Amino acid sequence: MAHVGVGIMGREGVQAACASDYTIGQFRFLTKLLFVHGVWSYRRLCKVLLYSFYKNICLYVMELWFALHSGFSGQILFERWTIAIYNVLFTAAPPLALGLLDRCCSAKTMMDSPAIYRMSQNRSDFNIKYVVIVVCLKAGLESDSWTLLMHIAIWGSIASWFIFFSIYSYVWPTFPVAAEMRGMVQYVFSSSYFWFGLILIPITTLLADFVYNCIQRTYFKTLMQEVQEKEIAHQDPSDLVAARQPSSVSRVSERLALLKNVFIRTRISRVVEVDDRPYHGFAFSQEENGVVPQDQLIRNYDTNIAKPPGL
Repeated sequence: MAHVGVGIMGREGVQAACASDYTIGQFRFLTKLLFVHGVWSYRRLCKVLLYSFYKNICLYVMELWFALHSGFSGQILFERWTIAIYNVLFTAAPPLALGLLDRCCSAKTMMDSPAIYRMSQNRSDFNIKYVVIVVCLKAGLESDSWTLLMHIAIWGSIASWFIFFSIYSYVWPTFPVAAEMRGMVQYVFSSSYFWFGLILIPITTLLADFVYNCIQRTYFKTLMQEVQEKEIAHQDPSDLVAARQPSSVSRVSERLALLKNVFIRTRISRVVEVDDRPYHGFAFSQEENGVVPQDQLIRNYDTNIAKPPGL
């Protein structure tokens, strides 16, 4: 069973393209769709899904622990509007940046090194394994490419909490909401405990992930991570990829080996004496190369005319 449908626009029309997930103009574009955009899309989706679980679990596990200590009294730990816009504002930009901008390697490197595609076939990325700042910095640890928009998404999300908190503390009594938050910004920002926790808690929470990433990237590098280092140093990673592959295997045969699970042949019984017709499209209600072209028929069709009974 195919997971993704790819349609090719050609002489037979656009029916296949309209019914597919991805549409390409020529068959040669399929290589780049799989080896470049396929790997990018796979890694982005994995990170966005896992990060979405992470940031929600991070918030509501604290609510669960507070409920255990408060005897399930119904008292909330955070202010209600702060919880309401946690996913809408405070932590919305990092997953968008991961899902749209993150790239493990450049397109040229991935086309020259099809062995990187094997990591997506092995499904190695999607497996089981102070809140706003911890969640946003976690996105930074998961990102493979720190671009300008990625910096804006992460640090801007952190800054959005400070801006919201500073404004929200003075909403009441102009608006009849959050009376308990009146003047809270002065008390919080003048507290040394707040600033100490702001530094200590994110570092303590993310220290294990940071140490793991350092050890893994130093002693147990993957092929993709080594290619990334070559790209950062502006060096050609082709020699690195060639050293990991048998010398007798060419790029073409390597790609065919990687695609062995993508294209599955099905046995079709041969029909004898099949009428050789010039019709190769599917789901056509208008013959090709007919007396009246289909586009002209559509333009001349008047939809205001009442249809005969029974149609």
